[in-house]
Amino acid sequence: MNNINKKPISSLGYGFIPKEFIPKGKNEYHLVIFRTGAALNTVNLSAHETEVLVRNGNSSDNWDKVLVSDAFNPALVKNCKFYGLVRIGKLEPYFVEFNNLRNADGFIQQHHHQL
Repeated sequence: MNNINKKPISSLGYGFIPKEFIPKGKNEYHLVIFRTGAALNTVNLSAHETEVLVRNGNSSDNWDKVLVSDAFNPALVKNCKFYGLVRIGKLEPYFVEFNNLRNADGFIQQHHHQL
């Protein structure tokens, strides 16, 4: 039988690595960034980017933990929720196609944590 734990939404995106595996003086994000290296160069959101994200129905428990690349387009993110450290790379106004299935590039109605 499966054991399902119910936890507060405020803990989503946090406490995902047991403390005994986190090096002294570091936090859980250190291991995520170490694992991916400098492959994704990110910076904090600008005030304009945050404004566009909020206007498009997005929310975050902490906008300072939403990091983006220089090729980030906030107009392509709609109705999403971000928890903890989230890093978003290049988003462009394109769609992808497979046979007759077409899907817009971007994030639409999604929940993200530790990207």
